[in-house]
Amino acid sequence: MSTTLCQSTLQALQHIDKLRGYVNYDSWRLLIMANARALKLASHLDGSAQRSSLRPRAKEAHATAEACARVLILGSIAPDLLLVLLERGLQDNTSAADLMMWLHATASPREATEEAHNDLAKLMRIDRKDFPSMEAYTKESLNLWARISDCWPNSAMVIAAMSILEGMRPYNENAYLGWKHFVIEKKGMFSQQNLLDLAVALRDRQEDQHTSSSVHVMDMISEEEEKSDGSQSTTEG
Repeated sequence: MSTTLCQSTLQALQHIDKLRGYVNYDSWRLLIMANARALKLASHLDGSAQRSSLRPRAKEAHATAEACARVLILGSIAPDLLLVLLERGLQDNTSAADLMMWLHATASPREATEEAHNDLAKLMRIDRKDFPSMEAYTKESLNLWARISDCWPNSAMVIAAMSILEGMRPYNENAYLGWKHFVIEKKGMFSQQNLLDLAVALRDRQEDQHTSSSVHVMDMISEEEEKSDGSQSTTEG
């Protein structure tokens, strides 16, 4: 019977799309629970399965079902998401029920939205003084931005740019003013490349004696204006 259950579990995995995150968590959970019920493994996923302490055969059956339940879950998780779970402390002996709770906390839409709120709050308060270097500051800023943009792709760019700038202002006023002007000139049309350019160009005041950041920004503004003028000329022609 155990061999049949294992084979049925592996067959079920062929019809379940890999869990990638909050984007398909609801549909993934629906399919996982439907297959678990068909395989009589649902009690292991919801934590209601009781392990018998009296009969050896019952213990063996419980262990087999638990192992198959874990295979059903782990086998249906995309590799990238599985790495996230491992980084958060997932152990190889985690029960099927605990796995489901981990995934709910990591990948459900509601939890993802709450995490994005928390990351946004951190990003809005981020300050250069709390980091040993500008490199560490920009790295953490971009990490927060990446998680926010994954949840809210249409609004994260300008939020991230202004938050990063406000946090580094006391350390390089010239660069701050140049980039702030650039963001304003973009009128909200701030691209991912613009944000990456900002992060790469930032320097502490003592590292930026020739105000290279400000010069770089003004060059970018000129390029953007030339592109805009060129497109208008083409339209008029």
